[in-house]
Amino acid sequence: MGRLNARNIDNKILERFKIEVIRRHGKLHGAFSQELTKALQLYLDSISNEEGERDISSKVKKVKIKPRGKRDNFGVYASGSAPEKLYLIMAELKRMGLIQQALDKDIRVSITRTIGTDPKVVKWYMRLLQDYGFIKPHPKNPIIFNLNGYEP
Repeated sequence: MGRLNARNIDNKILERFKIEVIRRHGKLHGAFSQELTKALQLYLDSISNEEGERDISSKVKKVKIKPRGKRDNFGVYASGSAPEKLYLIMAELKRMGLIQQALDKDIRVSITRTIGTDPKVVKWYMRLLQDYGFIKPHPKNPIIFNLNGYEP
């Protein structure tokens, strides 16, 4: 996948992890990523067992709509179905209690909570939500959006 940068990791824990990787594999290079992947998977499995499986796709209806415009250079429209992050945004809106309609600012708050706070990113995901048909502007009021693509 690529590079992972993490801050504020306890040095003692990181050193213990590195020592354990070297003890098991005899090397750090190459083996560290394998063991870190296993550790993360083990952690995620333990969380899903404690809280119950949280499957977002069962809560949000998947829609297949051909998007407007060309954004293929980002790889967003490669599969023809909406990216998983859009389902997370819609699930956050549902968690906020917004089922049929939402204000522009509420959708932006949902994007900020699930994706990030960068204004360009928020604008980008607002556009993606419209392109994939998850939200549609209200015909009479431009700051209100009708929410689509979910099962109440």
